[in-house]
Amino acid sequence: MIMQWDQDHINYNQLFQEYKQHVYQSAYTILRNEEDAQDIVQETFITVLEKLHTLRNLKKFRAWICRIAVNLAINRYRKKRKEMFVEDESNMIYLTKDPIDVNTIEETVEANERNRVLKEKIEHLKDEYREIIDLYYYEDLSYKEIGQFLDINIGAVKSRLHRAKMQLRKVI
Repeated sequence: MIMQWDQDHINYNQLFQEYKQHVYQSAYTILRNEEDAQDIVQETFITVLEKLHTLRNLKKFRAWICRIAVNLAINRYRKKRKEMFVEDESNMIYLTKDPIDVNTIEETVEANERNRVLKEKIEHLKDEYREIIDLYYYEDLSYKEIGQFLDINIGAVKSRLHRAKMQLRKVI
């Protein structure tokens, strides 16, 4: 586990293997683009190599590295916002050799449409609300982990999450 490293003898390959998926998910949640998220993974680990000496508490490494990824992803998102387009694979229907259940397809299409609308509405929230929704629902972090991640107390996490849900209710 990471809390046992000596900063002079870090196995960076092991570090990469252990945290690359968390970093990718953090970036993908914001960017919704596989290639951009993979680029952010690389940028994040380069930043980690450069800034590892600044990390004071190794127990917060996961939150720290994900925060770096989120910041890099937000910067990229803002830069590409006007030119970015979203490929929505949720509307694609894949052909299979199995018999097709029309009710299941219809339910899937309806669920995909609801998810698309919800994601679209989430994208229009203020950054602090979109971020809290992403961390709680998509990254599956606890209030405590989110608080550590954003460097805010649990009460603020709950309050932001509540406000984010209220704003979503208004627009849906």
